[in-house]
Amino acid sequence: MICKNCKDKFEPRQFNRKYCTKDECNNLYFEELKGKAIKKAQKEKREYNKETKKNSKSYLQDEINKLARMIDERYGFNTCIDCGNIMDSVHGAHLHNVNGNENIRYNLNNIHSARGYCNKWSSEHKVGYRDGLEKRYGKEYRDYVVNDMKIQYSYIGLNSLEINLALKKTREIIRNFNKYSYNGDGARDYFNELIGIYKKV
Repeated sequence: MICKNCKDKFEPRQFNRKYCTKDECNNLYFEELKGKAIKKAQKEKREYNKETKKNSKSYLQDEINKLARMIDERYGFNTCIDCGNIMDSVHGAHLHNVNGNENIRYNLNNIHSARGYCNKWSSEHKVGYRDGLEKRYGKEYRDYVVNDMKIQYSYIGLNSLEINLALKKTREIIRNFNKYSYNGDGARDYFNELIGIYKKV
């Protein structure tokens, strides 16, 4: 084997070693090992942070969906926003899907209680949802959720800290839900403000 540094021939003691055992060459060998270890650790940290953020976003979505269902339950909305039937399994259903609408995925105005079937399988989901919003809250609210909300909140760039703070706040709200006092029609805006992702402008 030819030493990568001094170009002398040597018998490698370790598999794939490219430096001989002279002090200078040996030092370079260990520096190279150290550099590779640092790069590997940095890569693992990036992957860990990415996975942690992904998990945190999912946890936050679950808690926001739960809060949306609790709001509907408090005001006696025990029928599906899509079809109007009593719900067997209750989902926090998004009018605007999470995929492609990251900017409003956590907005409570975009999440209302629906039957599991309607949320997952119904081909009339979007039509029924829009009609349900109008029947329940009026045409102005329906138009806001269908059209204006996406424009108002065209972008949210949440970092890991902000996601975790919002998750902590949402869990606190759920734990103390009955202590909060608010107007029924404005409940979703009220809690959006408390969570801190969607501020009124």
